[in-house]
This record gives sequence, C-alpha cells and structure tokens, in this order.
Amino acid sequence: YLEYGSLMPVVQELDRRGWRMKAWTTREGRQVGGKPFAKNSIYNLLKNLIYTGNIEFGGEILPGEHDRIIDDETFDRVQQLLNRNGSNGGREIRNKYGALLKGIVRCASCDTGMVHTYTNKGDRLYRYYVCIKAHQQGWNKCPTRSVSAPALEGAVVEQIRGIARNPAMLGEVMRQIAAQKRGDADGLAQEKEEIERELVTLAKEMSGLAVSAGGTGAAAKTATDRLAELHERNAGLERRLTEIRQQIAAAGGRGIDANHLEKALNDFDPLWQQMTLREQERFIRSLIEQVRYDGATGTVTVGFRSAGIKSLCHHGTAQHS
Repeated sequence: YLEYGSLMPVVQELDRRGWRMKAWTTREGRQVGGKPFAKNSIYNLLKNLIYTGNIEFGGEILPGEHDRIIDDETFDRVQQLLNRNGSNGGREIRNKYGALLKGIVRCASCDTGMVHTYTNKGDRLYRYYVCIKAHQQGWNKCPTRSVSAPALEGAVVEQIRGIARNPAMLGEVMRQIAAQKRGDADGLAQEKEEIERELVTLAKEMSGLAVSAGGTGAAAKTATDRLAELHERNAGLERRLTEIRQQIAAAGGRGIDANHLEKALNDFDPLWQQMTLREQERFIRSLIEQVRYDGATGTVTVGFRSAGIKSLCHHGTAQHS
C-alpha cells in the first residue's frame, strides 16, 4: 500500500498473485470464505492494530499477549496515508496528475493490472499506464509494457463518444449490460443463499453456547468469547444480507432503452467539456467497469457498467424532456 499509494492497485496486485481471504470448513463440512480481496477488506486489514502486538479495549490501546508482525513506524505511515486519502479531497491528493483510468485498467497481454506513473523531462510531465508484471519482473515479461496515459484515456473517451455514431457499438454496449446484469443477479442470489445458510448455522451454535456461557470457570469464559465472535459475525452477515436484498430489488427494475442511450451520448461532448477533472474521473468510473489494453495489437476494450449507463440515460432523458 505504501508503494502504490491507493487501495485499488493493491487489490489488483493481490489478485495477480492469486492471494485470497481466509477460508475455513464449517462443522457441517461446508467450505466458506476464500474470496478475492476487495478494497474494503484491504482497508480493514491496514487499520487493524492487532498486527502491531496491541489490542483495543474500552477505547484504550493496550499491549496484547501476542507478538507483533508490523513495526510501529510502518503502521503509522500507513495510517497517515489512509487518513490523508480518506479526507476531503483525498482523491485529488492521490490522483493529482489526472489519471482518469487509475485502478480500472488491465493489461490484456497477461491479465494483470496496470498502474499509473509519470516521469519529468525538463519542465514537461509524461504520464503512462504500466503493466504491473512488466514493472516488477522486467520489460521482457510482457509485450504490452506501458502505454501513454493521455493516448489510452483519449481512446476510451472516443469509444464513449463513438457509441451513438456506431450502431454496432451501441448494440455491443447493450449486450454487455444485459450480460452483466444477468451475472450480477446470479452472483447476488448465490451470495444471498450462502449467507442465509450460514446465519442458520450460527444461530444453532449460538444457542448451544448460550447455556455454557452462563456457567463459571475456563469453559464458560471460552464459550463467552466464542459467543461474542459469533454475534459480531452474525451482525456483519445481516448487514450484508440487507445490502444484497436492496441490490437485487434495484436490479429488477426497468432495463435501458437504446434510444435514450443514443440521445444521452449525443449530448456527451458539451457535458464532458463542462466537467472538472475530478468530475470527469468520477464520470468515467461510474460508466466503465474495466478497460483492457493489448500492447501487442494496440487494442482497447471497454467494459461498461449497467448502473453508469442508466445514469447517463437518465441525464439524456432530462435534457430532452
């Protein structure tokens, strides 16, 4: 995190390494966990002072009985960066060079994330997106290597602009959105089912522990500690279940009208020109799921977000109403 300066490149690097979150087997023999790291899980990990050998209790930081694995200086530097990035204007701090595609570009040659970087030559600044694999293992490891940031950003913006002018591209965007919507719905339904099963399992275990926790001695303390862990896990699952139900309900709404999309995109140029750099970045991220760049062929492939396209359509509808 200290090397990349923001969460998304860390997520991409962990994905490249194949690292996953903790996995375990329930008493019923069911495998749970093992999901890829996400920004929120990385953030929580970086904020966890347990790794410094301390614990937090009653609002106080106390020495723990376990060994530290992170020194105080490193931990403090990370907290300072997290706080700075999380404060008002944090995005501008960590993206002050206007990387519109930061965190959403992948190298198509080796399916690895690409990070934004820059170099100064005299009084001029040159920006690039660099393949993480080539950056870490050498330029000969990937044919894509790097690409001019303004050139790649311009190609993506031109694809957005060109959708309305190209019926085939418009149809492809609509196809992407429909496929994404089906995939999102299937994934949410599966996660909902898994959480509901785990909640039933937790309820049974907590019911059994409640009796033991009411006693005295070491066994009662162990049961109480375990019960507290289960309650915390249960609360987290309940929150996530509520989010999933809301997302499923929202996904069941009306689809996107191709005519509305075309009208909105026809208004793209004046809309884009009125935006600040920060607004342009937000717009790109709300509209686009991922950009893939193939340095061997110079191909730029854009994957659009359903919600972002809907937002653009609503803007277009308002403009024409």
